[in-house]
Amino acid sequence: MINKDTPSANLIGFDLIGQKRDGHWTPIERISNDEGTGGTFSVAYKAKHSNGSEAFLKATDVGLLTRADSQVPLLDRMSRAASEQSFERRVLDFCSGNNMDRVVTALDYGDREVEHGGVRDIVFFIVFEKALGDVRSSALAQERETPSWFLRALHNIAVGVNQLHQQGIAHNDIKPSNVLVFTEAVQKLGDLGRATADNINGPWDEMICVGDRTYVPPELWGYKIEYTKQLNKVAFSSRAPADVYLLGSMGYFFLSGAPLTPILQNFIQPQHQPVNWTEDYSAVLPYLIDAHASAMALLPEAISGNWDSKHQDCLLELVPLIRALTSPDPVQRGDPANTARNLPKYDLQRVTSLFDLLSKKVLRN
Repeated sequence: MINKDTPSANLIGFDLIGQKRDGHWTPIERISNDEGTGGTFSVAYKAKHSNGSEAFLKATDVGLLTRADSQVPLLDRMSRAASEQSFERRVLDFCSGNNMDRVVTALDYGDREVEHGGVRDIVFFIVFEKALGDVRSSALAQERETPSWFLRALHNIAVGVNQLHQQGIAHNDIKPSNVLVFTEAVQKLGDLGRATADNINGPWDEMICVGDRTYVPPELWGYKIEYTKQLNKVAFSSRAPADVYLLGSMGYFFLSGAPLTPILQNFIQPQHQPVNWTEDYSAVLPYLIDAHASAMALLPEAISGNWDSKHQDCLLELVPLIRALTSPDPVQRGDPANTARNLPKYDLQRVTSLFDLLSKKVLRN
């Protein structure tokens, strides 16, 4: 939970001047984390510009960003907080400059010194285009008469991932709260605070597991595994398969109501858990593949229980695709047709088209 006594959690009525637009932004309403605005280290607001336009504002402060590092010298903590903010701003500008229309746009950003409760701190903020919510709230609001809306969402997520991957950027944290809904037909990837990029140095370059551990693929659970490195960075080629898994996990979530990773972990015997496994990842992989098969075997029942019978045959076509996207073996994970096309397994062009085709097929049923 966010500490409500931090300066970034008390910005209602403040005028915040950004670096990209004339005028100022005023936070007018706090948005709770339960509404899907994500982030243990940030606070979300509905905000209004002095010209009357509305937007979503994400704020954080040095104390909030570094609260888990109280033993680290203050100067080091401030440097890390500034590095995280600088990287997120640069990668968002890069995405916008490369016309990534399925990645959320940063309208503005800036910082301000704020005092609250006798504490002065630097508040960083980023202003994003206004969304209706994330796919969790949208999923709950749907009457679930047709699954075409989530198939469109999967298509848009895949487009967003592909747009990032074409520029050597890995999102690393794709999950329901980070997929924002703008219209019924338009969803975008949000929150690039945990992204890594080949061409932009960032704070997470050397870290293996960057995203939310509730969602990450099994190779990131803590097993011993070798990663390709370029200088001090974990290479994009080692990051991309995790994004593919996270995309497949979104499909699992839409069909069943639950992300894949916790289900998968339920099928792992204690002796095969990372905390107890002393050999490398290749040795534990057969057990993970068995657990994955058990998790995937639950999907047909979930489809039968959650969706109208007239759509079930179409949705069952998703199961082998989700199975391929979420394989525990990162080398095998992805579109199996890519091998014959001489493309990396993690290339999502054909997967994107399949989601689009299934969305249209459902509408015809």
